[in-house]
This record gives sequence, structure tokens and C-alpha cells, in this order.
Amino acid sequence: MATLHILRNFDRKLMDDTIDTGAGDQILLVQDAVLHPGPFPCTVSVSQDDMLARNVQPPYEALSYAGIRDLMIAHARVVLW
Repeated sequence: MATLHILRNFDRKLMDDTIDTGAGDQILLVQDAVLHPGPFPCTVSVSQDDMLARNVQPPYEALSYAGIRDLMIAHARVVLW
């Protein structure tokens, strides 16, 4: 069962100790989490609007609101951290 982990703030300890990623899982960086380059244990995307608002260009796929919606629909579970 694939899970989408949405990170609003980045905390390496949370990432290492709490988020258990499995096959098909993905991470979406939003708000201040777009400021952190990783590394991450699975596929990563970022909110395009949050990325532009903070003037950063992480090396991940940037998604519009429609893209984020589609990503949420594509996963069986969505967890907001």
C-alpha cells in the first residue's frame, strides 16, 4: 500500500526515526520543507508555488496544485508531517 508523505517542515530526526518508506512511497515537500535538499529514501516532489515563493530550485520534480492533487489520488494513504 503506497503512502504519500507530505512534509511541511524538515526534521532529519523525524525522517530517520519515524518515516518508514516502502515500495511505491513518495515524499512531497511543501512550505519550508522545500528548503532542504535531502537526501531522501524515496522519490521526491516539491510544491511549485512553495519553491517559487522561497526562490529555491531543488533537484526534484515541481508540481502544480493539480499535480499535487493527482499525486494524492494515486496513493492509498496520505500522511502529513
